[in-house]
Amino acid sequence: MYRSYLTLAWRHLTKNKSYATINLIGLTLGISCSLLVILFIYDELQYDQHYPEKERVYRLNYQYKNDTYAITGFINWWDSDRDEQLVKVSAIKDIKGVERVAQFNATHSATMDKQPVFLSLSNGRGVEQKFTEKKLLLSNTGEDLYEIFQWNILYGNQKSSFNDPYSAILSRASAERYFGENWENIVANQSLYWNDQEYQLSAVIEDDENNAHFNFDILLITPEIPSWGAYTYIKLSEGSSLQAVNDEINRKLALVEPAIVDNPDEKGSYLQLITDIHLSNNILYELSPSGEIQYLYIFGVIGLIILIITITNYVNLSVAFYSKRKNEIGMRKVMGAPRKSITWQFLSEAVLLCAISLPLSLLLLQLSIPYFNRIMNLGLENLYIQSMLGFLIVLVLTLFIGLISGIYPALLLSGKKALQLIQNSSTGIKERFSLRRVMFVFQFTLLIALGSATILVNEQLNFINHKNLGFRKEGVITFNPITSQNYQRIKNKLLSHPQFNQMGLGMVPGLEMSDYTSYKLLGSEREHDNAGFWEMDWDALNVLGIEVSGINEDNAPEEVLILNQASASNLMEQLGTDDKNSLLGRSLLTHLEYENEDHTYGQEYVVGGFVEDLHLLSLKQKINPMLIKIDKNPDIIYWGILRVDTEHLSESLNILSDVYSEVVQDVPLEISFLESSLRELYEQEQRVGDLSFYLSIIAVIIALLGLISMSAYLVSLRTREIGIRKVMGASVFELLMLLSKEFVMLVCIATIIATPFTYLFISRWLSDFAYRIDVNLWVFLLTGFIALCIAVAVVILQTIKTANTKPSISLKAD
Repeated sequence: MYRSYLTLAWRHLTKNKSYATINLIGLTLGISCSLLVILFIYDELQYDQHYPEKERVYRLNYQYKNDTYAITGFINWWDSDRDEQLVKVSAIKDIKGVERVAQFNATHSATMDKQPVFLSLSNGRGVEQKFTEKKLLLSNTGEDLYEIFQWNILYGNQKSSFNDPYSAILSRASAERYFGENWENIVANQSLYWNDQEYQLSAVIEDDENNAHFNFDILLITPEIPSWGAYTYIKLSEGSSLQAVNDEINRKLALVEPAIVDNPDEKGSYLQLITDIHLSNNILYELSPSGEIQYLYIFGVIGLIILIITITNYVNLSVAFYSKRKNEIGMRKVMGAPRKSITWQFLSEAVLLCAISLPLSLLLLQLSIPYFNRIMNLGLENLYIQSMLGFLIVLVLTLFIGLISGIYPALLLSGKKALQLIQNSSTGIKERFSLRRVMFVFQFTLLIALGSATILVNEQLNFINHKNLGFRKEGVITFNPITSQNYQRIKNKLLSHPQFNQMGLGMVPGLEMSDYTSYKLLGSEREHDNAGFWEMDWDALNVLGIEVSGINEDNAPEEVLILNQASASNLMEQLGTDDKNSLLGRSLLTHLEYENEDHTYGQEYVVGGFVEDLHLLSLKQKINPMLIKIDKNPDIIYWGILRVDTEHLSESLNILSDVYSEVVQDVPLEISFLESSLRELYEQEQRVGDLSFYLSIIAVIIALLGLISMSAYLVSLRTREIGIRKVMGASVFELLMLLSKEFVMLVCIATIIATPFTYLFISRWLSDFAYRIDVNLWVFLLTGFIALCIAVAVVILQTIKTANTKPSISLKAD
């Protein structure tokens, strides 16, 4: 019986090739886009799922004031020795319910300036080589670290490799990069050097190709971690209570660091499940960009919209095509066919069409994944053709779409009485028009909402890219942090070339702020919180085009503090004055958390000038108070900041490379463009905007396919009417107005429905940005107008074709 249904369905599809082709294209596009969205969401949810016993592995997050940090500070911060760095680890390890505790930091963390590190080693043939590494982990709890993450060891011994001090563990990719594909025969007894310290190569681990919230190329086991804190991971015992362990951790930490007990700014620490880390945002000092759960919802909604439009298309076409099949269905009912049989017949057609689209959808998905990966900077693979389970899932999903697409037309068409189907009554047409209106409004509501949201997202991204940040970013490059001695030598050599006219030293806009501080006026008890502390020399200010008021560079002292408008306003409010110049020459204490050798707190600076509020970080963040320390002769290693001649960029970069290698012979040059660094702050938003645009185009194409077919059928229903009106003297223009006025009304209704929902959604997304565009009504009107033009254009084309038909032929139409 079911075989006969499929046979009849196949005959119907082959007989009506245009109907079948348009439906097939729409289903293929819709299913492939939906599968791609599902694949992306699945990939995001797989972060850290591959670790053994992941349900017992947690990271310790630290809360201070209103911020949460992924890193836990050592007892004495930068001054902590090995024993002091392990005090908190030892205290936590003694807690009942805790099985393992490990800590590490990384050179690509903001706490270590996110700068590349430089290694030297022998390549096994007696030749020393130098390498640049950007992902170096440093740990003084190597054995526990391995027991928590249990990486696959390809070479070496677990206990000695991760426990012996001054040992190095390479990833397979690093081993191949250093020693070639035959690294197994060379790596034994090799050493590498970092910061003049020798590390014995003790192990090689398999590359971690799974999604993880952190990764590395080399792990160094070292007695001390060169940072003020570390990422702390804890593995709980089976059956232990998370809440009880969390409470005991805070109690233990208060015992080893009593100063936090009476400090109201200390909010305690908490354990975060490792599999929850990737999709948690607003945590500072993450080792890699976090995902955002809202973007999974956004893509999920877009995928659902495309799927709904696809299904709506099928329903519209099936119902519109009813006028061509009413006699067939009526005759089958007269011959005794039950409603169930006719229902199964229509469902068979929908399922068969979806089944045919399945291999086409998988092929289209396979072709689109590389482009999707390039847009989203991902490494997705087509899991649907790599595993039987994946294929079965997509098969069930496809059949489900077929049933959902066909169920309404099947029930509607099989429910008509035989006499009603055979007679050419107007009742059926009116019903079809009522259904068509609902489906048309629903479909265009989704399109207008999606199109409006896409326009607004890209408007915000355009606003970000073109907003005046308060400093110059064009033609500015940054390069390796360098010592003050090398800085002066490089600067003198470069400025002798006409391609260079300015060079400075300091912190770089676009990098995560590595220091926040409290501050107060000397002699005052009132403290101000969360000020950014920026450090650079006068030349760096000049390179960035930052103007300073209240002080002249030539008359400035060796070291001076510059306030932005936000910090100056706080202090003026405190003093009850509107004159910011009254702050000049006053002493300001910063870093109130740190104790000096004489047991006083804070570092004293003199206020020397002011700058306007600068957007040195992401526009997602509101401009906070900022203190800029200007040092004429900085003795701390900072980034080189250089302005180059963009018209002769290649020549300028070659000169920089030659000068740098002449002065700094042991460290390779690493440069980056400031404009690119700033764009990376919004990389995720840019990818969302790009992908939303492409998916919106696909949604429009799918809807357009359905609209073309449906309008053709609807115009065909009125072919005789058009012929009569032509005989009575109606012009083509009058016929166009007659048939298109209904579409105008329906698109207007769709625009009215879509506007409030889209407004609420986009307002919620924009709330993540401290600086954002206004949501203007014209965007919704423009999107509705574009949708109206598309709909009317399609109807006009169909109407002109029919209107140009001879009346004698039109009057013979059924």
